[in-house]
Amino acid sequence: MAVRTPAKGEAAKTEIRQKHPHASLEVRHIDLADLSTVRVFAQSLHDDGRPLDLLLNNAGVMAPPKRMTTADNFELQFGSNFLGPFALTNLLLPLLLTAERPRVATMSSTAAGIGRIRFEDLQFTRGWQSARLRKAKQPRRRYGRSTLMRRLRCATLTSRTSPRSVSSRNHCTTTAAPWICCSTTRGSWLHPSG
Repeated sequence: MAVRTPAKGEAAKTEIRQKHPHASLEVRHIDLADLSTVRVFAQSLHDDGRPLDLLLNNAGVMAPPKRMTTADNFELQFGSNFLGPFALTNLLLPLLLTAERPRVATMSSTAAGIGRIRFEDLQFTRGWQSARLRKAKQPRRRYGRSTLMRRLRCATLTSRTSPRSVSSRNHCTTTAAPWICCSTTRGSWLHPSG
C-alpha cells in the first residue's frame, strides 16, 4: 500500500488483516507532493523485480484555502494531483509493460469541466489578489485544471501504449465520478447500468 502517512497505512493494514488474515500487504511511503519520495518509491518497486499489474492514481488535494506549494515548489494541486502521478506513472511504466494485462486507472473529477490549462501560468501565481475571487473561484479552478490535466495524461498514455506502439495489452481509464467511467481506449462514456 502506497501511503503518505506510514502510521495510517500500518493501521489500515492491521484492519485489513483482521478481516482477511491471509492478505499479503506491505506499506511503503510516498508523497505525491514530494518528487524525491516518488523516485524512491518507484525505485523500490524496480528493485523488487516483479511486474506491476495495476497502478491506481487516486490521491489528490482539492481547493486549499490559500496558495500552497509542494516540496518541489510547485503549486500544490498542480504538483500533487498531476505532476506526482505523472512522474510515478512514467517511472513505473517499464514494470507495467512487463505484466500480462497491465492497467492504469486514474481518478478524476467532474470539476475537469471548469478546468482551463493556462500554459503561461501553470503555477497559478496570478489571481490571488481579490479576496472574493480567492474564496469563490480560484481554488476550484486550480483543482479543475489539475483534474483536466489528469484526464489528458490518461488519453495520452493510452494513445502511446496502443497496439501501434508499445503494447496492445494496455488500458487506461479515468473516472469522473463513482457512477461514470470514461474509457479512453473505447472513447466513450459508460454508466454502470449499461
